[in-house]
Amino acid sequence: MTPRFRTAAAAAALALVLAACGADDEPLAPRDRPIVVATTTQLGDIVRQVAGDAADVHQILQANTDPHVKAIFPESSLNPSLAEALARETGARADAALYGDTLGPAGSDGETYLKMEAANADAMVEGFTGGRERC
Repeated sequence: MTPRFRTAAAAAALALVLAACGADDEPLAPRDRPIVVATTTQLGDIVRQVAGDAADVHQILQANTDPHVKAIFPESSLNPSLAEALARETGARADAALYGDTLGPAGSDGETYLKMEAANADAMVEGFTGGRERC
Protein backbone atom coordinates (compact mmCIF):
# COMPACT_ATOMS: atom_id res chain seq x y z
CA MET A 1 0.00 0.00 0.00
CA THR A 2 1.49 3.37 -0.97
CA PRO A 3 1.89 6.16 1.62
CA ARG A 4 -0.54 8.37 -0.33
CA PHE A 5 -3.21 5.64 -0.38
CA ARG A 6 -2.61 4.90 3.31
CA THR A 7 -3.05 8.62 4.13
CA ALA A 8 -6.28 8.79 2.15
CA ALA A 9 -7.54 5.62 3.82
CA ALA A 10 -6.68 7.01 7.26
CA ALA A 11 -8.53 10.25 6.52
CA ALA A 12 -11.59 8.29 5.39
CA ALA A 13 -11.41 6.10 8.49
CA LEU A 14 -11.15 9.17 10.69
CA ALA A 15 -14.26 10.65 9.13
CA LEU A 16 -16.15 7.42 9.82
CA VAL A 17 -14.82 7.22 13.36
CA LEU A 18 -15.78 10.77 14.21
CA ALA A 19 -19.20 10.25 12.69
CA ALA A 20 -19.66 7.06 14.73
CA CYS A 21 -18.56 8.73 17.97
CA GLY A 22 -21.16 11.46 17.61
CA ALA A 23 -23.94 9.40 16.08
CA ASP A 24 -27.44 9.59 17.46
CA ASP A 25 -30.67 7.86 16.53
CA GLU A 26 -31.87 10.63 14.22
CA PRO A 27 -31.83 9.65 10.54
CA LEU A 28 -29.72 11.80 8.24
CA ALA A 29 -31.60 14.17 5.96
CA PRO A 30 -31.19 13.48 2.25
CA ARG A 31 -28.73 15.80 0.51
CA ASP A 32 -28.62 17.08 -3.03
CA ARG A 33 -24.81 17.18 -3.00
CA PRO A 34 -22.25 15.08 -1.14
CA ILE A 35 -20.10 16.65 1.57
CA VAL A 36 -16.36 16.31 0.98
CA VAL A 37 -14.01 17.02 3.90
CA ALA A 38 -10.48 18.01 2.90
CA THR A 39 -7.68 18.00 5.44
CA THR A 40 -5.54 20.79 3.94
CA THR A 41 -6.04 23.97 1.96
CA GLN A 42 -4.38 22.38 -1.06
CA LEU A 43 -6.73 19.38 -1.07
CA GLY A 44 -9.70 21.68 -0.52
CA ASP A 45 -8.74 23.76 -3.56
CA ILE A 46 -8.22 20.67 -5.72
CA VAL A 47 -11.58 19.18 -4.74
CA ARG A 48 -13.36 22.50 -5.39
CA GLN A 49 -11.77 22.71 -8.84
CA VAL A 50 -12.66 19.13 -9.74
CA ALA A 51 -16.14 18.94 -8.17
CA GLY A 52 -17.30 22.50 -8.86
CA ASP A 53 -20.86 22.93 -7.61
CA ALA A 54 -21.43 19.16 -7.43
CA ALA A 55 -20.16 18.90 -3.81
CA ASP A 56 -20.06 20.87 -0.57
CA VAL A 57 -16.36 21.09 0.34
CA HIS A 58 -15.24 21.68 3.92
CA GLN A 59 -11.60 22.18 4.96
CA ILE A 60 -10.22 21.11 8.32
CA LEU A 61 -7.03 23.20 8.19
CA GLN A 62 -7.50 26.83 7.18
CA ALA A 63 -4.97 28.99 5.35
CA ASN A 64 -2.08 30.45 7.38
CA THR A 65 -2.72 28.30 10.45
CA ASP A 66 -0.50 25.93 12.39
CA PRO A 67 -1.73 22.30 12.12
CA HIS A 68 -0.94 21.66 15.83
CA VAL A 69 0.17 18.05 15.51
CA LYS A 70 -1.02 16.41 18.72
CA ALA A 71 -0.61 12.74 17.95
CA ILE A 72 1.20 10.37 15.64
CA PHE A 73 -0.31 6.91 15.31
CA PRO A 74 2.12 4.12 14.49
CA GLU A 75 0.83 0.88 12.96
CA SER A 76 0.65 -1.72 15.74
CA SER A 77 2.50 -4.38 13.74
CA LEU A 78 5.44 -2.14 12.74
CA ASN A 79 8.47 -0.84 14.58
CA PRO A 80 7.36 2.39 16.34
CA SER A 81 10.82 4.04 16.26
CA LEU A 82 10.00 6.43 13.37
CA ALA A 83 6.77 7.58 15.03
CA GLU A 84 8.63 8.05 18.33
CA ALA A 85 11.34 10.12 16.60
CA LEU A 86 8.69 12.30 14.91
CA ALA A 87 6.91 12.72 18.23
CA ARG A 88 10.13 13.88 19.91
CA GLU A 89 10.67 16.47 17.16
CA THR A 90 7.10 17.78 17.12
CA GLY A 91 6.09 17.42 20.76
CA ALA A 92 3.25 15.11 19.72
CA ARG A 93 2.22 11.87 21.39
CA ALA A 94 3.06 8.54 19.76
CA ASP A 95 1.80 6.21 22.47
CA ALA A 96 -1.39 5.00 20.81
CA ALA A 97 -0.79 2.49 18.03
CA LEU A 98 -3.53 1.72 15.54
CA TYR A 99 -4.43 -1.71 14.23
CA GLY A 100 -4.33 -1.43 10.46
CA ASP A 101 -3.06 -4.36 8.47
CA THR A 102 -3.40 -6.98 11.21
CA LEU A 103 -5.53 -7.88 14.19
CA GLY A 104 -3.90 -7.90 17.61
CA PRO A 105 -2.95 -10.99 19.59
CA ALA A 106 -5.54 -12.90 21.62
CA GLY A 107 -6.52 -10.97 24.73
CA SER A 108 -5.57 -7.57 23.26
CA ASP A 109 -7.87 -4.67 22.35
CA GLY A 110 -7.43 -5.68 18.71
CA GLU A 111 -8.12 -9.40 18.95
CA THR A 112 -11.32 -9.19 16.85
CA TYR A 113 -12.35 -6.88 14.05
CA LEU A 114 -14.97 -5.10 16.18
CA LYS A 115 -12.60 -4.69 19.12
CA MET A 116 -9.92 -3.42 16.73
CA GLU A 117 -12.24 -0.76 15.30
CA ALA A 118 -13.32 0.32 18.79
CA ALA A 119 -9.69 0.49 19.98
CA ASN A 120 -8.67 2.51 16.89
CA ALA A 121 -11.58 4.94 17.36
CA ASP A 122 -10.72 5.42 21.02
CA ALA A 123 -7.01 5.91 20.28
CA MET A 124 -7.72 8.49 17.57
CA VAL A 125 -10.20 10.50 19.63
CA GLU A 126 -7.86 10.46 22.64
CA GLY A 127 -4.90 11.47 20.44
CA PHE A 128 -6.72 14.25 18.58
CA THR A 129 -8.05 15.78 21.80
CA GLY A 130 -4.78 15.53 23.71
CA GLY A 131 -6.25 12.90 26.01
CA ARG A 132 -9.25 15.02 27.09
CA GLU A 133 -11.84 12.84 25.37
CA ARG A 134 -12.41 9.14 24.78
CA CYS A 135 -14.82 7.50 22.42
